[in-house]
Amino acid sequence: MKITTSENFRDNLSEMIDKLIKSNEQLKVTTEIGNVVVLSESYYNGIMETLRIYSNPHEKEKIIEGLHTTIDNCVSEDEINRNNL
Repeated sequence: MKITTSENFRDNLSEMIDKLIKSNEQLKVTTEIGNVVVLSESYYNGIMETLRIYSNPHEKEKIIEGLHTTIDNCVSEDEINRNNL
Protein backbone atom coordinates (compact mmCIF):
# COMPACT_ATOMS: atom_id res chain seq x y z
CA MET A 1 0.00 0.00 0.00
CA LYS A 2 1.33 3.40 -0.93
CA ILE A 3 1.38 6.15 1.69
CA THR A 4 1.12 9.91 1.33
CA THR A 5 0.37 12.94 3.46
CA SER A 6 -2.96 14.71 3.35
CA GLU A 7 -1.22 17.79 1.96
CA ASN A 8 0.33 15.83 -0.90
CA PHE A 9 -2.96 14.07 -1.57
CA ARG A 10 -4.81 17.41 -1.69
CA ASP A 11 -2.21 18.97 -4.01
CA ASN A 12 -2.23 15.99 -6.40
CA LEU A 13 -5.79 14.75 -5.95
CA SER A 14 -6.78 14.25 -9.58
CA GLU A 15 -3.54 12.54 -10.56
CA MET A 16 -3.58 10.25 -7.52
CA ILE A 17 -7.20 9.26 -8.08
CA ASP A 18 -6.45 8.41 -11.71
CA LYS A 19 -3.50 6.24 -10.63
CA LEU A 20 -5.62 4.42 -8.03
CA ILE A 21 -8.33 3.66 -10.58
CA LYS A 22 -5.82 2.37 -13.13
CA SER A 23 -3.69 0.36 -10.69
CA ASN A 24 -6.50 -0.91 -8.44
CA GLU A 25 -4.20 -0.26 -5.46
CA GLN A 26 -4.93 1.39 -2.14
CA LEU A 27 -3.50 4.63 -0.79
CA LYS A 28 -3.03 5.44 2.89
CA VAL A 29 -3.40 9.16 3.52
CA THR A 30 -1.82 10.22 6.80
CA THR A 31 -2.84 13.17 8.98
CA GLU A 32 -1.94 14.33 12.46
CA ILE A 33 -5.21 13.05 13.91
CA GLY A 34 -5.44 9.73 12.05
CA ASN A 35 -5.30 8.08 8.68
CA VAL A 36 -7.68 7.12 5.89
CA VAL A 37 -7.41 4.60 3.10
CA VAL A 38 -8.49 5.56 -0.41
CA LEU A 39 -9.26 2.84 -2.94
CA SER A 40 -10.89 2.48 -6.32
CA GLU A 41 -14.56 1.62 -6.60
CA SER A 42 -13.58 -1.63 -8.29
CA TYR A 43 -11.39 -2.63 -5.35
CA TYR A 44 -14.10 -1.63 -2.89
CA ASN A 45 -16.71 -3.67 -4.78
CA GLY A 46 -14.40 -6.68 -4.68
CA ILE A 47 -14.06 -6.39 -0.92
CA MET A 48 -17.82 -6.06 -0.48
CA GLU A 49 -18.48 -9.08 -2.70
CA THR A 50 -15.96 -11.15 -0.74
CA LEU A 51 -17.63 -10.16 2.52
CA ARG A 52 -21.06 -10.99 1.08
CA ILE A 53 -19.94 -14.43 -0.04
CA TYR A 54 -18.16 -15.28 3.20
CA SER A 55 -21.09 -14.10 5.31
CA ASN A 56 -23.28 -16.70 3.59
CA PRO A 57 -22.48 -20.07 5.24
CA HIS A 58 -23.65 -22.06 2.19
CA GLU A 59 -21.45 -20.08 -0.22
CA LYS A 60 -18.50 -20.23 2.15
CA GLU A 61 -18.85 -24.03 2.43
CA LYS A 62 -18.95 -24.36 -1.39
CA ILE A 63 -15.71 -22.40 -1.66
CA ILE A 64 -13.99 -24.47 1.01
CA GLU A 65 -15.21 -27.66 -0.67
CA GLY A 66 -13.84 -26.41 -3.99
CA LEU A 67 -10.47 -25.70 -2.45
CA HIS A 68 -10.24 -29.33 -1.35
CA THR A 69 -11.30 -30.74 -4.73
CA THR A 70 -8.49 -32.37 -6.67
CA ILE A 71 -8.01 -31.46 -10.31
CA ASP A 72 -8.97 -35.02 -11.29
CA ASN A 73 -12.44 -34.47 -9.82
CA CYS A 74 -13.06 -31.24 -11.73
CA VAL A 75 -15.09 -30.87 -14.91
CA SER A 76 -12.99 -30.11 -17.97
CA GLU A 77 -13.31 -26.79 -19.79
CA ASP A 78 -14.32 -28.65 -22.96
CA GLU A 79 -17.17 -30.36 -21.10
CA ILE A 80 -18.37 -27.04 -19.70
CA ASN A 81 -18.34 -25.45 -23.15
CA ARG A 82 -20.10 -28.48 -24.67
CA ASN A 83 -22.87 -28.48 -22.05
CA ASN A 84 -23.15 -24.70 -21.72
CA LEU A 85 -22.87 -24.98 -17.93
